[in-house]
Amino acid sequence: MHNKDINKLIRQISNYSSLPLLFYLIMFEISGCFLQLFFYFFEENSVMADTGLQSLITYIVIYLMIFPVSMFLFYKLKGRKNNFRLNSCLKKPKRSAGWITKWIILSLGLTYLFSVLSSLLMLFLECFGININNIAIDFGDSIYSILVTVLVMPVLAPIFEELLFRGTIYRNTEPMGQWFAIILNAVMFGLWHANGAQSMYTFVLGVMSSFLIAKTRSVFPSVILHFLFNIIGTIQSLCLMNLDIEKLGEENIDYIMSNIIPIMMYSIMVLLIIGLIIAGIVLLIIELVKHRGKFTLNSGEYRIKTLNKIAIYFSAPITIVVFVILIAETIINAIFV
Repeated sequence: MHNKDINKLIRQISNYSSLPLLFYLIMFEISGCFLQLFFYFFEENSVMADTGLQSLITYIVIYLMIFPVSMFLFYKLKGRKNNFRLNSCLKKPKRSAGWITKWIILSLGLTYLFSVLSSLLMLFLECFGININNIAIDFGDSIYSILVTVLVMPVLAPIFEELLFRGTIYRNTEPMGQWFAIILNAVMFGLWHANGAQSMYTFVLGVMSSFLIAKTRSVFPSVILHFLFNIIGTIQSLCLMNLDIEKLGEENIDYIMSNIIPIMMYSIMVLLIIGLIIAGIVLLIIELVKHRGKFTLNSGEYRIKTLNKIAIYFSAPITIVVFVILIAETIINAIFV
């Protein structure tokens, strides 16, 4: 195959991979403006003025409308042309339950390790006067807020994000080489969150989720990994929802005893995370020793240098636009929001 033909195919892969993200970004902004206008017409004491209900409606639009339409657009264009189907990754994993469990524990441990390292890095940068904003999402404390916390984050987010990023974008990029596709997908996933403080550990979560689908040929293990990561965060959020951190810091015994259950649950989650980090590190060391630091993955269809692959991939117009938007949003949120 001539170099021009290879370059053309790589740019096609790149454009098709970025297309659903570009559609998502456009529809996210349009729907956000529409919903803000819609909520504006309700009085302040109306139920529609509730922050939790507004968040619930917004996330339903995002995950049950924008995400499916984004994937439909991809499979309508690329899928019809290349017989590329979503249901081909909705099959039984080609690895044992024990292998999957081991790698999910390892993946959770590494993700939480980098979450801790990310927090430490933020504190280190603050010592030099560099403040990177961490976008804290406040859903409020109504029943709708609880619905957002228990429905959207641990259920809708893992399912639809994994179907888009791993079941669609990763698999489309896989002909470039599995390690290439894993790293690229993780970068996209980290930037997609547009949160500087989250970028490090969402990148690691993206790497491990992509590795799981590369090895199992199924999206289900990555959905489980994403679900477990989010459910632990959900439990922590629910525990902290009605707690006064200042009173806890003052070691107010009466206040602590009256809120002992959420405090204990939060403490258990912290201990679980510590245990996962330790287990993840140990399992990673064992795997590195066992495989001598090499994890065999497909090198792809295009036998060209990695730097050339990167240069050609990022010369695709849709990909350029998507990455410019994602990087700009991440920088703006980190500095100004």
